[in-house]
Amino acid sequence: MGGGRGLTTVVDTTWVENAGPPHTWPVVPDALHLESLDDLPIYFELLEQWTGLALVGPKTWLDGVDRQTMSRADAKRALLERRTMASTGPFIRLRVRGISTGGTLLEETARVAKIEVHAPKWMPVDHIALLGPEGTVAEWTPGSALDVRRLQAEVELPRGLPWVVAVAWSDETVPDLQPVPPWTVTSAIFLQRP
Repeated sequence: MGGGRGLTTVVDTTWVENAGPPHTWPVVPDALHLESLDDLPIYFELLEQWTGLALVGPKTWLDGVDRQTMSRADAKRALLERRTMASTGPFIRLRVRGISTGGTLLEETARVAKIEVHAPKWMPVDHIALLGPEGTVAEWTPGSALDVRRLQAEVELPRGLPWVVAVAWSDETVPDLQPVPPWTVTSAIFLQRP
């Protein structure tokens, strides 16, 4: 956490681009701020170097933390455990054999990803995908919103996949409610060690 100084360190993609390879960083940050989905390639480069930072964004969801009763300690723990989603709207719950975002699953047995996507009925969510280093692992195109739950699905992950993230987005806006297109991306679940 912030190089052991009791600080939480959040950097942006410009910092990452200018800081050099992660193994040369004097302090490993706690989180990476994404401004949009256009920043994902930089996060994926970090994952390929086995540097898993928590993702934060214009808005940040914390998985496993009740917003109504959340304490500051619960929020900090979720950030340090990388149970985060950078977002401008939708909420994604991603699990692989019970392991949530930010976690590591080292078993090579069948690995099934469970994904749920939630968003208010008025918010467009047109695309949902599971991504790995080679690109799209699975994708869905939900129809019009009948409920706040837009997707609940399971998919078996291919063997040898080192990490997986979930992403949901739309190209549409809702001018009176949300002037930017909604998007969300989870922090990675690592499926093997380097």
